[in-house]
Amino acid sequence: MIKTIPQNSYLREHIDHYMFLNADVHSSFKHSRLHAFPGISPEIAVAIEGHYNINYQGERQNHITETVFGHIDHTIVVDTSPVEKMLIIKFKPKALASLLPFVGNNSIAMLRSQFVSPSTLFGCKWDNLIEHIRKQNNDNPTDILDDFFLQHLYKNNDHELVTEIATCDGETVSEILDGLPISASTLERHFKKLSGHSLKQFLRLKRFKTSLEYKYANPESTWSQLLHRYGYYDQSHYIQEVKFFTGYTPNQLLKTHNMIPIR
Repeated sequence: MIKTIPQNSYLREHIDHYMFLNADVHSSFKHSRLHAFPGISPEIAVAIEGHYNINYQGERQNHITETVFGHIDHTIVVDTSPVEKMLIIKFKPKALASLLPFVGNNSIAMLRSQFVSPSTLFGCKWDNLIEHIRKQNNDNPTDILDDFFLQHLYKNNDHELVTEIATCDGETVSEILDGLPISASTLERHFKKLSGHSLKQFLRLKRFKTSLEYKYANPESTWSQLLHRYGYYDQSHYIQEVKFFTGYTPNQLLKTHNMIPIR
């Protein structure tokens, strides 16, 4: 597995990292039931060699080679066993706002779909990019990806509101409002337009995903420490949140094969 970050500072505001997975090396990725959960970090998953299958809310889609996961509300089960090489582009945890600088506000409606083809957003230039990466047979095409996204970067400030909220320490709507010179209704309207989520839903997802990432990064930590760190009322509250987003209890979740420890 190779994980790199964009070399350009503008891109790093919106793209968290590129990840290149080779099934021969990273065997845990090659699994028939790999779970991915709702979150606030859009991703583009491209099978450079092979394909993958998706099961979402009882519907199965087969022989997929590329998808934008932008607005997922429920757990996805991904069959990555047919994949030999995979490229994952993970955007910053700003929901749809981290994608908009590359595709423009006109694409918000498309991004709110459950699954979107990158070609739908970027046109034939995307197809040319992936074909170029495949022909290069390069395990680290960071420069190629940087060049592509820089060509599509709209340098506007629309996303800054979501960026400020995504990176601040506030955990409730009232805490967020304390630091902003706008009304609750104005904040909610602009935030949902840019991110695809209500502010309350975004903050709930943000806390859920960061708590899970912390647990996987610190397996020796206790549940009590996690509850205190992320401000959950009690263990029952946290269990309800995890079951709401994943369908599993926290202990069951840790036993599933999922994307969190891989990413």
